[in-house]
Amino acid sequence: MFILANCAVFLASFLLFQVELVVSKAVLPGFGGSYLVWAVCVMFFQAALLAGYGWAYSLAGRSHSRLWTALHVLFCLAPLAFFPIDRTILAHPSYGLAHILEISWMLARTVGPAFVVLAAMGLATQQRVALSGMGKRVNAYVLYATSNLGSFAGLMTYPFAVEPLLGLGDQLTAWQIGFAVAAAAHLAVYFGCPPAVAECYDPSKNIDRRTPWRKRLTWLVLSAAGAAMFLSVTNAVTMDLAAVPLLWTVPLALYLLTFSLAFRTRPWCPQALKDRFPLAAAVGFFLFLLIQQSYSLPVAVMGLAHMAVLLVVCTVCHTALYESRPEDPGRLSSFYMHLALGGFLGGVLVSWGAPLAGASLVEYPTAIVLAGVGLALSAWSRGKHPLGSVRSVGLRMAGAFVLALAWPAALDYFKAVDTSLIAVGGGFLLALLLYKLERRSAAVALVGVAVILAVQARDLYGPAGGYLMRLRNFYGIYKVYDEADTRYLRHGTTLHGMQHLDAARRDIPLAYYHPSTPIGRLLRQGQKTVPPLMRNAPVALVGLGAGSLTMYAKPAQTWDIFELDPDNLAVARKYFSYLDQSAGELRFVFGDARLSLTREPDGRYGVIIIDAFNSDSIPVHLLTREAFLEYFRCLSGDGVIAMHLSNKYLDLVPVVQATALSAGCSVLIDEYITDVDPDARACIWAAFTRNRDDRDALVQLGWRDISDFPPQVAAWTDDYSNIFSALR
Repeated sequence: MFILANCAVFLASFLLFQVELVVSKAVLPGFGGSYLVWAVCVMFFQAALLAGYGWAYSLAGRSHSRLWTALHVLFCLAPLAFFPIDRTILAHPSYGLAHILEISWMLARTVGPAFVVLAAMGLATQQRVALSGMGKRVNAYVLYATSNLGSFAGLMTYPFAVEPLLGLGDQLTAWQIGFAVAAAAHLAVYFGCPPAVAECYDPSKNIDRRTPWRKRLTWLVLSAAGAAMFLSVTNAVTMDLAAVPLLWTVPLALYLLTFSLAFRTRPWCPQALKDRFPLAAAVGFFLFLLIQQSYSLPVAVMGLAHMAVLLVVCTVCHTALYESRPEDPGRLSSFYMHLALGGFLGGVLVSWGAPLAGASLVEYPTAIVLAGVGLALSAWSRGKHPLGSVRSVGLRMAGAFVLALAWPAALDYFKAVDTSLIAVGGGFLLALLLYKLERRSAAVALVGVAVILAVQARDLYGPAGGYLMRLRNFYGIYKVYDEADTRYLRHGTTLHGMQHLDAARRDIPLAYYHPSTPIGRLLRQGQKTVPPLMRNAPVALVGLGAGSLTMYAKPAQTWDIFELDPDNLAVARKYFSYLDQSAGELRFVFGDARLSLTREPDGRYGVIIIDAFNSDSIPVHLLTREAFLEYFRCLSGDGVIAMHLSNKYLDLVPVVQATALSAGCSVLIDEYITDVDPDARACIWAAFTRNRDDRDALVQLGWRDISDFPPQVAAWTDDYSNIFSALR
């Protein structure tokens, strides 16, 4: 029976985390590939997990009741009424609610009920074993490790086996079959494992009554810190790469792996690893400051550093959780309820709290601070004092505050010096500030608070005397500021627009859109050679930015601008004048461009321009074969698609070449090399057409046809994408 219990718990957890990836991927395109979609989905699933644990908690003291047994059977079978799941609900949001509420409502109407039941099954199985005769012979907490191994397996098999082999519809069908099997296995354990110790032990009299409030607070803070840490790392990675299941999977898999390492008869967390918590905190604060400065590291270095911080912080926190577990099996469900509630609160902190706190990834250092507080509470409950000398802590905090202010300024000021040396020097000083704090987690937390306060203070002033605007919303982080005679727009870590402030040059598009760049030459010189531009055909622009490209619109020419984020229009109108100076007739369409284009008539546009990258994150659903087919449906027979492919971390040329060729068109590439014109920025653009005259006109403008080159990667589709194939 214990083997069957392990199988039931493993399968329930496997299905829990498979469905998180399945439905998050299904929801993602409707919200423009926003990196926060995953955080919102995780927050919903954490709330559903809490609800499932709540049912198991209520059931724990009433397992002998026939009424509650019958109710539990109905509870386990109720989600079958929601099957088969309607995939269209997930794919087509109404945009009638705030995005966080909209996503939550979509999930609640589809997989939410089954998720709650799966969560309850796992804990109810563990509780049943703990309170049965087997509870005297086995460690029921080991089932939690089994649960996390199931979760880990569900995550790792998805991007490497499930996603490449099955479409989303088939994935949902297989998952629903798996749910029925899991429900049957759980009920078999529930009825085959009677509460043999009920006569001498009444759990309803003992549950939770002897748990001190300090221990409960420790459970909440430690579990919240782990959840916030993995979500913060995920946000940091996906904001600059892509919001795709593979990049969601790795941080979450490591997070769950740390549970499996900690929740075992002999937890794996050597003292040497516990003592490295201050070093992990130093690396985490270092990475946060680099992100604030838009400083780029190689992908491998950045990814490994983030994952190392996540692994150390979560392993230490979860080991402390296991060591503080209640010995009384009657309080097992209460313990897990606190873990679920803490995880939910960590998700709320990242999804709701951080965007309101400022225009930065402040959740990243905050998660480390939370970990320090949780470890300090755990140490205090054991009679230890994890703070140290008040004078020493004060000096460290002051040093961290000054360093967090001065180091980024040094990166800006000493431009003649190799910035890598300055960055390494700052990281070394930060590590020195946290040196010899192995068992002083409270001191580490206070140093982190100093770093956060310094960054918030710097955001109030910003470069060159102050940010004109700072905004963080569901789609990213906007910052507008002036340097010399030029205004800049940054979205995330990437420059997304520039404009001269003097009246004589305000009408010149800058950066990637300068007249000397590929898109500038196409839209200006192409008016004499490219057929759709010669006849002033309507243009579709996907992605507004500062509105630079609208300066190429001709009088009475229609430009339809598809913009995901309504806040972007307000920023472009208030702080830049391109839209007001444009000679064209501008029409704005808000929402995901791919969904919006489905409402446009066939052959409407002569040119479609795709410039929709948030930060350096790529909207994968705009790069698939199905997306290209939709673009060509909206394109006239002699039309051209232009796509901006500049990216710090990804080489997208092989991807779009393979995908566009699968859609039956010619592929041309043009690059602009930096330092040729001080007002332009290095960039790479691709053009696609099915018209021979367009292809020849583009070649005359300097574009290079790569259609005959054999593809180096597989074409991306709505069911298949491989972000690693595009890494530089």
